[in-house]
Formats: sequence, C-alpha cells, structure tokens
Amino acid sequence: MRKKEHGKSMPSGDSASCAFMQTMLFLIFGSTWGLIFILPMTMAARVYVHCHWFGDTIAGGVIGILCATFCVKMMPILGLPLFNFVMQVS
Repeated sequence: MRKKEHGKSMPSGDSASCAFMQTMLFLIFGSTWGLIFILPMTMAARVYVHCHWFGDTIAGGVIGILCATFCVKMMPILGLPLFNFVMQVS
C-alpha cells in the first residue's frame, strides 16, 4: 500500500474527509456513533497499513472537524439551507 502512495502524507486526507462527514452527521442529525467508532477506525487503519503516522491522522481529523463545524456553525449561508432542507425532508 505504501508503494502506491505518492507525495507528502501530512495531514491524512482520508482522516480529514471521514472526520468532516461524521461531524456533519453529528451536527445535523445528532448521530454520535460515527465520531466514536468510524473515525478512530479509519485513523487506525491508515496507521496500520503504514500510509500515515499517528500524528498525520490526528491532524487530518482535527482539520475535518474544524471545517465541518465552520461550515455549519459559522457560515449560515451554507449551513442553514442544508439544515432547513434536511428538516423538511424528515
């Protein structure tokens, strides 16, 4: 797996995208299981296959959580229409 990875590994893009998605699910639907189980498993898997160091996955996770929080909480132009749409559908 490491041979297929090219370029710099800091931060982990897989951890960042997983953290972003799981944080969005938490902020919109209140689902905590993704942040508790899926995110750590994704981060551990990237370290296990020797594609990232532990610090790379932590940095990616923090970046993903901060970006999702920024999108939903700090930017009503992006966050509220999505929230309103989801509430109308459900």
